[in-house]
Amino acid sequence: MNTNSKMMNIRTISVISVLLMSSFTIFYPTVFASADPACGSDLFSDTTLSGDIGPCSTPVGLRISNNNITLDCAGHTISGTNVPFSAGIVSAGFTGITIKNCNVTGFFQGIYIDFGSNVNLASNTLGGNAFGIFMQRTSGSTITDNTNDGNSQDGVFMGFEASGNTLTGNTANNNSIRGFEDATTGSGTSGTGNTYSSNACSGNTINSSPNGLCGLTTFSVTFDQSGIPSSGTTWGVTVGSSHYTGTGTSITVSGLSGTSSYIYDSPVAGSAGTRYTCNAGCSGSISGSGTESASYTTQYLLTVETSPSGLTPAPTVSPVSASGYYDAGTPVTLTANTIPGYIFTNWNVDGTDQSLFANTASVTMNGPHDGTAVYKTPQQALQSLITLKESMGLPQGLTTSLDAKLNAASNSLNSGDGNTAKNQLNAFINEVSAQAGKKLTQDQANQLISVAQNIINSIS
Repeated sequence: MNTNSKMMNIRTISVISVLLMSSFTIFYPTVFASADPACGSDLFSDTTLSGDIGPCSTPVGLRISNNNITLDCAGHTISGTNVPFSAGIVSAGFTGITIKNCNVTGFFQGIYIDFGSNVNLASNTLGGNAFGIFMQRTSGSTITDNTNDGNSQDGVFMGFEASGNTLTGNTANNNSIRGFEDATTGSGTSGTGNTYSSNACSGNTINSSPNGLCGLTTFSVTFDQSGIPSSGTTWGVTVGSSHYTGTGTSITVSGLSGTSSYIYDSPVAGSAGTRYTCNAGCSGSISGSGTESASYTTQYLLTVETSPSGLTPAPTVSPVSASGYYDAGTPVTLTANTIPGYIFTNWNVDGTDQSLFANTASVTMNGPHDGTAVYKTPQQALQSLITLKESMGLPQGLTTSLDAKLNAASNSLNSGDGNTAKNQLNAFINEVSAQAGKKLTQDQANQLISVAQNIINSIS
């Protein structure tokens, strides 16, 4: 069905309802109002409800049946059972009436006004009907601060000969067809017979017909965060397609309308090697004023490399982090791998050398850290072995004998004779083993043997 046909059908239904509504006083028996009116009651004097009414299976919830009276529902609800062409509150042919503070739902028309004048509709809530407010052949009236949301056709309908009426501060959101519809012509807002001011509408198939009867409902939302320092670090949140930033604990976004999605920035960059990742309350949707809260976890960067740089296979890190960042306090184990043609000598963490030839190192992520696996070529390692031996203060005779074997191995390596160098290093190991517990302590012997064996293993 095209849009024009659909509008004609709606109009036809509206006309039928008008005919039925205008004849209520003819076809339905009068039920005189009491202190507690019931479904179908006529009201002849000022009435304040003390409780809810309904669900009503009658075509009328309450009928205004006198001039210059006030119906104050005091926040109570008049509910219907969706009887065709029914109305929650009807006034047909009366002047000077006031209807206020009523919740009306489950009717074809929430409030129906016909052949009236100087009518005041104030602070009513009309949802779950076909039409919220339906007014025609009425003048000089005020419709103020009414909420007309979630109806199956229009929030507010101003029909035939409804002129000189003023609509101010009303909302009509998320109705299936229109928020506000005015079928009249004249000199009022957008050329209608009535005047509109500060009315809000959003989420309707057609917000306003004609255009200009209402604007979008706006609201403000405060986005809180915990876990990011309250000064010096910029963080933000994206609401819809707009991004907002701040440096404190909260950001307030105003002028929002309808329903919008939001997502907090994550990760948020802090000082060098520090960032903050959102772990709770990070995204959602908003449709009204309020406060949203998210929490962040501090993470630190672990940089792992080799010296010389770029050697492969690279060191192993456990647990693994694809980004290199870890939650604060996470213990991490670094493991150096065997690299052909090189000897691993030690880890250096944040500029401090760790134990020689211990291929694992532990780091607790209490800040940014740098771990470097230090490797040497066999020749470089051999020089380190010579230096290590000299630092032990061994007897002269033993020193001279060991130096001869190490110097011979060095010369063999320099000439490219790896096999001879291995034999000479094995001779070094044999002599050190023989002197263990004698001219060498067992610990000194173990250190020298370990380094020499690593050099042998690295020679291809």
